[in-house]
Amino acid sequence: MNDFSRQRLAEIIKRFGKSICDNPKKFKGIVKDYFPGEKREVFILISSLRERVPADLLAPSSGVPKDLIFSRLERRLVQQCGMAEDAAKWVVGSWATALEVTLETVDSFQDRETPKPVSIQLPKGSHEDWEFPPQKTASPSKECVIVSQSGSADFHGITEAIKAVQPGTKILVRPGVYYESVSLDNVDVEIIGDGPVEKILIQSRGSSCLVMKTTHASVRGLSLHSLPENEKLKVFAVDVSLGTLILDNCDVTSDSSACISIHGVRANPIVKNCRIHHSKSGSGVWAYENARGTLENCDIFENKFAGVEIKDGASLNIRNCKIHNQGSANGVLIFNNSTGVIEECEIFKNKFAGIEITDGGNPSIKKCKIHNHDHSNGIAIFKKGQATVEDCEVFENNGAGIEAKESGSFTIRRCVIHHCKGAGIRGSSKGTIEGCKEFSNGNQANSEKTSGIPPHLQSREKKIEEKKAPPDAVTLRKDNPSSISRPDDTITTSSAVKIPKKMNPPKTVFVSLEGNAHFNSISQAIQEVESHTRIMVLAGVYKESITLDKEVEIIGSSPENVCVEAKGKPCLLMNAKKAEVRGISFHTFPSFFHDSCTIAISCGNLLLDKCVILSDSLACISIFGLETNPIVRNCLIRGSKKGAGVLFSQSSAGVIEDCEICENKFSGISVSKMAKPTILRCKIHHCKGYGISNFSKDTAIEKCSFLKNEPGDIYDAGFFGRLFFG
Repeated sequence: MNDFSRQRLAEIIKRFGKSICDNPKKFKGIVKDYFPGEKREVFILISSLRERVPADLLAPSSGVPKDLIFSRLERRLVQQCGMAEDAAKWVVGSWATALEVTLETVDSFQDRETPKPVSIQLPKGSHEDWEFPPQKTASPSKECVIVSQSGSADFHGITEAIKAVQPGTKILVRPGVYYESVSLDNVDVEIIGDGPVEKILIQSRGSSCLVMKTTHASVRGLSLHSLPENEKLKVFAVDVSLGTLILDNCDVTSDSSACISIHGVRANPIVKNCRIHHSKSGSGVWAYENARGTLENCDIFENKFAGVEIKDGASLNIRNCKIHNQGSANGVLIFNNSTGVIEECEIFKNKFAGIEITDGGNPSIKKCKIHNHDHSNGIAIFKKGQATVEDCEVFENNGAGIEAKESGSFTIRRCVIHHCKGAGIRGSSKGTIEGCKEFSNGNQANSEKTSGIPPHLQSREKKIEEKKAPPDAVTLRKDNPSSISRPDDTITTSSAVKIPKKMNPPKTVFVSLEGNAHFNSISQAIQEVESHTRIMVLAGVYKESITLDKEVEIIGSSPENVCVEAKGKPCLLMNAKKAEVRGISFHTFPSFFHDSCTIAISCGNLLLDKCVILSDSLACISIFGLETNPIVRNCLIRGSKKGAGVLFSQSSAGVIEDCEICENKFSGISVSKMAKPTILRCKIHHCKGYGISNFSKDTAIEKCSFLKNEPGDIYDAGFFGRLFFG
């Protein structure tokens, strides 16, 4: 770590902008490119980004001196990440320099003390395989002690160390198997695994591995495994009945009852970045007796009962978790007047419903994907249960997408429910449905078919008061959704639904060739909606050339069902500052006079995800222009008859990742002299030209595979000035 490393961070910010700090995944890939082989710098920079160091530096100071903010951030890195003080000072200073944040109380940031070189113990092997961030190694002191079963150490057991140290002490645990039940009864003690998580194991028989008995403690980087004394005695791996336990980057499993038990009104733990799995006779996480808590970025899987069970007035905030493959129960079960927030989670392949709410449960479910439950519904609401479901995608469940019965009720807003064998939404005359989309489901509620019309344009009541439409409205008939009657028509049927003539498009709009949605073409939708609108495209072949000149999100149901075709013009021309396109096939054909690429990106940040791009003409994707920096991921790019699969020209940049690029007339990817692309984990095969033809010294390639490209895999005239991993 030196001034040269600091300069490279500044180069990253200058090239990609400060917004890169809001995209940890992209930043991680970029920083590995800029710091090849420098594991310490990579670890320290990524850890500081996760702890929001750049965000806090850029936030308004509200009169707080910058040097005090720097000091707080350094202390946070030391306490939360186990980082050495001089390493923390270096990385905060580097971010400040890169982001052009200067001290208010001194003349220059350079006046601060120059950090000394540090040494951080890192796990062996490639940093690509890390699943848990390693922690620092420190010599014993009053603030930090070491536990190890062999060699020189302060203690040989964790319990022994907890009893001996002062409150607030850090306890570093070296690799080994520790057969003990650890009682956390020392305030602010912090237990940190000093090595790979899988090699630091606490195992207990007949009692919990970890019992929380104080107001605040932290445990990071350990494996925890509880074993039963006998079949009748049920124990947990982690038992929290009091205080705030921060459980971070741990692997938790139980051969007995629940992996993690949270109970009692004084319990409020934070569980993050953990793997919680294989409870043989309980749930993954069990919250009850009015407990509170937070689950964040966890992987919860293959437990005997529910992945997360919330009962008896408890409440959990569950964010960005994967909850899947529970053996004989739900993904999440909420009952007995319990609540919670489930946000940005993926819940899939559980034995029964992805989320079940019953007996007065009342959670809020936001921005989740709930899918592939082979024996039940996506969301099931029973026995006076209630749920608010917003901005979710519910699909490919064996039952209904969302079902309420036995006095259950729901409020569903802006959801997409599709390809369920049962109804998209079923039951609950008390329910509210706004701005949703149901398609390709089985039997619909009340034997109705939505026919591509969002539910907020339909009435789901069994009885509608018969009346004539007012003169300022048109009417859409349920018996023939594509038929629109004018005000002078006689309309008295109870199956009519009124729509105002001039309707402001909602934040989610639909496009269908059948005339039963908001718009008949994608171009028309882009022209008429406001920026930041989501455009859902229903199945069909759309023969149009799309100019993307607004910051919108375009989502097709799947590349197999939604295709855009153009002749002599690009199917898609990117002219906006930012946009996203997902789940669509694009195919361009030559006209008598003109050839064209399929997708032309001349500016901005386009995210192109899970698309199929074909060309009977020039390049499948052409990226050009100084301000161009797209991300193309999970795409099939195939069959250019007169060009490359992807062409980078002029001073363009961009990322091509996890794509299959094949059967193109020339190279799979062609890079001109001034371009600066990053190519990650792509499969490039059966091209008539090279897999990659590179003329730029700023090309980065990582973990790509090549097969049967006729001249060879790579032609390099730029000598890969940044990085090359084959």
